[in-house]
Amino acid sequence: MTFALSTNWNNGRLEDGAAIADEALELGFDSLELGFRTTPEQLDGFRRRLDRMPVTSVHAYCPVPPGAPSGHPELYQLASTNPDVRALARIHLKKTFALAADLGARAVVFHAGYRPKPFPWPFGRFTPDVGALFRAEFEKLAPELEKLGLVLCLENLPRPNAYPNADEAEALMKDFAGAPLKLWFDTGHARVRETNGWAAPAADVAKRLGDFVHGMHLNDVVDVCDDHLAPGDGKVDFAALGPLAGKVALRVFEPREHVARDRLAAGLAHVRAVWS
Repeated sequence: MTFALSTNWNNGRLEDGAAIADEALELGFDSLELGFRTTPEQLDGFRRRLDRMPVTSVHAYCPVPPGAPSGHPELYQLASTNPDVRALARIHLKKTFALAADLGARAVVFHAGYRPKPFPWPFGRFTPDVGALFRAEFEKLAPELEKLGLVLCLENLPRPNAYPNADEAEALMKDFAGAPLKLWFDTGHARVRETNGWAAPAADVAKRLGDFVHGMHLNDVVDVCDDHLAPGDGKVDFAALGPLAGKVALRVFEPREHVARDRLAAGLAHVRAVWS
């Protein structure tokens, strides 16, 4: 079983992409996911290390869009009710697609968006159908994904109004069967939703949606907050998620930048032991 490391962990303190890749290699990782904090200046360094540390996935938006104060996966939401925001999402997603294909990655991880709060309507409260908006936007992007040989992977997000929830995700996968659209399972996000009472137990969600999941973000949480700790330092039941880990194509460690190097190494050892 192989494991990648998200460059979000160390690209804030290492300016050279080659140095970022080297540190991941030293820790025992097999590949990289370019995180949404990746800068254009770091890309050449990653290219120099592709023979030793391949890039297997890219997290939109990557690299950081020009003019953005910092990288963030929700700079533009494809499920937004604002057409200008959706247009910007398409533009920067296509740039992410191009980078992923150029580096040899085959998966793009993406946050689709959130449902807005209902707003007053003459005959009651109205909530826009973000699902219909997303579906229409994905159909515009599907030909580009197919041409480049990429899969767009929708990540489960920790907030209660995130799109898609488990029901919506299952419906999407069935309706777009055969399309370059899959799911991405974040272990910490699933635990947060479970402990806050916003979703079923993480292992149950993983079992239900497992056939549609292309990859995983591996991180831990202590309680009800999105901590992004190293696996083993929180309360995620990684043993219960072992069946999903054995099915997916990609397993990516995604700790926050403040996670110490020794804790990350211990987390990698913990997961390998639990899933051996």
